[in-house]
Amino acid sequence: MRRGYHNSPELRHLGFGAAYRYSTQSIEAAVIQKFARVISGLNACIALLDRGLVQELGALERMLDEFCEDLFFLCRPPIGGERTALHDQYLQYFYQEEIESHGNPFLSEQKRPQIPRSKIQAANARTLEEHLNQSDAHELMRTLSKAYGGYVHGASPHIMEMYGGRPPRFHVSGMLNTPRIEVFTKDL
Repeated sequence: MRRGYHNSPELRHLGFGAAYRYSTQSIEAAVIQKFARVISGLNACIALLDRGLVQELGALERMLDEFCEDLFFLCRPPIGGERTALHDQYLQYFYQEEIESHGNPFLSEQKRPQIPRSKIQAANARTLEEHLNQSDAHELMRTLSKAYGGYVHGASPHIMEMYGGRPPRFHVSGMLNTPRIEVFTKDL
C-alpha cells in the first residue's frame, strides 16, 4: 500500500445513528481495517495470556488466523497479483451494512453472506504454489483452522484442556502456572 493513502473514514449519518465509514470501499481500505483488527487482537491475546485465559486466547488465535488469511488474499492485487471476481464478492460482503437505512433491527432483512473459508484458503494456496504444493498448502490452512475451531465452538478436547491440578478441577478463572501457558506463549 502506498504511503499517505488518501481515503480516510468519514462520519456518516445512518439509519441507526452516526458512524464512520470509508467513502471508497476499496481493497486498500479493507486491508487497513483488517490490520487494525490484527493489532487489536494481538493486544487482546497478550491481555488474555497475562490472565491465563488460554481457551479464549485459542478462540482469538483462530480469528487472527482468519484475518491474516484475508490479508494475504486481499494484498495480492495491490502488489501485482490478479484481482478476481472472488475479490469483488469478498469486498461486497465485507462492506455490507448490518442494519438497513431504516435503522430498525427488527425489520432488517440483511443476511450477510460470506465467502466460504475454503475458497479464500484455496486462492491463497494457489498463490503459494511456487513454494509449496497447492494441495498441501490448502490442507495445512484447513487443518490449522479446524484445530483452533475447537476453541471457538467449545469442542470437548479443547474444553478438557481446562481440567487438571490437585485436586483435579476445571480452571475457569485462568490457567496461570500450568503447562498451557507455555504452549500458548509459543503460539502467540
